Amino acid sequence: MSRTFWNSLPSTSARRRRLHRNLQLESVEARNLMAVLTVDTVVDVVDAQDGATSLREAVIAANEVPVGEDARIVFDASIDGRTIYLSEGELFVQRSVVIDGLSVERGISIDASHSDADPNVAQGDGSRIFLIDDGSAAFRSDVQLLGLTLRGGDSADSGGAIRTAERLTLIQSTLENNHSMATGGAISADCDVACEALVVLDHVEIANNSAHEAGGVFVAGTLSAREVNVHDNVATVGAGGLQATRGAASIQLRDSFIENNHGGSTGGVLATAIGGTASVSILTSKFTGNVGSNTGGVMAFGAASDVTIDASQFVGNTSTGGGGAIFSNTTGGEAKVVISQSTFADNHGGSGGALFVRGTTSSSDVTISSSTFTANQSLRGGGSIAANTGSGKVRVEHSTIVDSQGSQGGGIWLATEALKMSNSIVAGNTATTGPDLWKGPHAADIQYSLIGNRKDTGLAAAPVDSPSSSGNIVGSAAVPIDPRLGALADNGGPTLTRVPLANSPVVNAGAMSLNDLPRSDQRRFPYVRVSGGRLDMGAIEVQATPAGSSAAAASSVSLKISEVNYNPGAPSPAEVDAGFAADDFEFIELTNISSEAIDLSQVAFVKVPVPVGGVIEDQGVDFEFADGVITELAPGATVLVVENMDAMQLRYGAGLPMAGEWSGQLSNDGELITVASLAPEYEVIAQFRYEKTWFPPTDGGGKTLEVRILAATNLSVSSSWSESSDEGGSPGSVSSEALVYGDSNNDGRFTSADLVLSFGRGKYVVDPEQPDSPSATWIEGDWDMDGYFTSHDLVLAFQRSVYEDT
Repeated sequence: MSRTFWNSLPSTSARRRRLHRNLQLESVEARNLMAVLTVDTVVDVVDAQDGATSLREAVIAANEVPVGEDARIVFDASIDGRTIYLSEGELFVQRSVVIDGLSVERGISIDASHSDADPNVAQGDGSRIFLIDDGSAAFRSDVQLLGLTLRGGDSADSGGAIRTAERLTLIQSTLENNHSMATGGAISADCDVACEALVVLDHVEIANNSAHEAGGVFVAGTLSAREVNVHDNVATVGAGGLQATRGAASIQLRDSFIENNHGGSTGGVLATAIGGTASVSILTSKFTGNVGSNTGGVMAFGAASDVTIDASQFVGNTSTGGGGAIFSNTTGGEAKVVISQSTFADNHGGSGGALFVRGTTSSSDVTISSSTFTANQSLRGGGSIAANTGSGKVRVEHSTIVDSQGSQGGGIWLATEALKMSNSIVAGNTATTGPDLWKGPHAADIQYSLIGNRKDTGLAAAPVDSPSSSGNIVGSAAVPIDPRLGALADNGGPTLTRVPLANSPVVNAGAMSLNDLPRSDQRRFPYVRVSGGRLDMGAIEVQATPAGSSAAAASSVSLKISEVNYNPGAPSPAEVDAGFAADDFEFIELTNISSEAIDLSQVAFVKVPVPVGGVIEDQGVDFEFADGVITELAPGATVLVVENMDAMQLRYGAGLPMAGEWSGQLSNDGELITVASLAPEYEVIAQFRYEKTWFPPTDGGGKTLEVRILAATNLSVSSSWSESSDEGGSPGSVSSEALVYGDSNNDGRFTSADLVLSFGRGKYVVDPEQPDSPSATWIEGDWDMDGYFTSHDLVLAFQRSVYEDT
């Protein structure tokens, strides 16, 4: 698994070499001192005379580390993979600390069942594992738990395993078989009413926990989770899995599995906002078998609600009230729902078998694109989709809504001002009123779509061989039209889909114009949106299985960030006249430093949540190369992702290797930039944090950041960069100087003169992990950019085969 983006952890071998030290002060890049405490016994005891350090003693010692110093707890190899049974109750953490179970190969388990009089019954008579509270309402500590398994917590109040009033990050950890009589079977994060709690989960499993409210995780504020597996959690009220609530509540989830959770209101994920906006963002995740009274999968409820679902799958979720998979509800504000490239199958709901949206007193919008709804069932209206959005609009584009059942509107039920549908299929659904579509008296703009049964739609019949003037194919109750789709199956891409069969009437029946179409069908790149010259109706385009790229997959070794223009110089008069501002000239350049072509189709710039000053900020930009015009990068070639392609062409001329425009904007103050591989699993390829203080001319002065050595491993230090020699930098090209390893004297060659210069500085060290080693940070010898000039730098330099002996 890839390491998380907001922590910079030492290597495994480096951590092992530190384990013989119990408490020591270390120098770190931020110039703070670090207290490192090593736990070397699994006994839960406080005994200053026993010669060992227990976890409880390490936590107590960490709490006493002076302000201004960092604290880290690691574990000795002698207890690698073992379980610490708490017999003395919860561990009280009162300051910022890292508890690092990744300091040993197999991690560390902590079990609270020995503090429970009856560990076989979850009744609140035991103890949680961690209580985290620094006692200050004005300051939020940062606590990070890494490589831990937490089980056996049984708390009479909030937080079965963890209760926190501080910012909490968990990485590569498991929380299982914990219970709370109040909120959060695994985690409860809350603070006073003036603040919002922050919880970040990365590669975390939340399993078999239970609580009165929020069986898995409860957060009074914002929850950000990546690659989490949340399953088999139970709550009496609220969410079975993950829940966020506050004046404004937010849940951000990607690359995750939410399965078989049972909740009073919501089975999977719930965001409730009191007086504010409830926001839920789901990316490339799967919800299966979740059960709740209002919805099985995802619910957002507040004065306003905002739900975004992308490239995700909802199968077999159940509710008796709202949507079987998703329920977006407001108390009088705007309900906004955007669903793209996702599948909803075999979900069961009270209103809306898959989706129910309610925002009745203000404009509310629902947009569904390149998605499949099939075999869903509703007790009332909307076998797949039900929307009551007042004066808002519902848009359905390039989607398939079939074989679902409801009492009214077997496919879609609408109580909304207007429906706009294009290039879609709504057929094979059943209901007493409006078998496929019920929209009441409201307007509908339907184009190039197949409606299997026109009953109660107001549409005229239009057979396959004689579409309507709007390009629609419309059947009737007497002669319904079958779209002829294959069964739901894995046809490529991140979700299950239904592909049109041979002789399907939807093939080459979509809009004749090829303008403003998505680049791919629901399955994403390389599955194109148009094959055979004309668009197919529905979510899937019939096409041969695309051949895989012969190019190599991108990696942290081959693909490098080489230039960044985060705060461009002021535009010229001609650029101003063309309507451009300084920010329009922002760009990031990547370079292929390998000898093979790189496949970029699964590479993306991604925003990542970063705790900053009491809030979580999404830092960086979003751009998937699969949606751009460059998906393969030749050896030594560069590619640009930009703010504005027209602006770049005006300033730098035609011919720039621009893949496309990102979503978002680079901060002028510095932020984290992340490039990741999206498949076969999410993995960070390149990541660094730039600072505006590094080179003032790059902060609005017209210069750009250019990397000094392309293969540098640490770009988050100023010594890895220089300001560009040219105004505006050199997008699309890499200076030859940046490619010469070992060139200490900057003469463009690696010779013995460079070695003499490097060793003459007296900075060479054998092992930077040894406490007696000097601080070696001289950039001219530090060719791997790890902060030291060591034998590894010499190996890298000579491996480049650029040494000249004369």
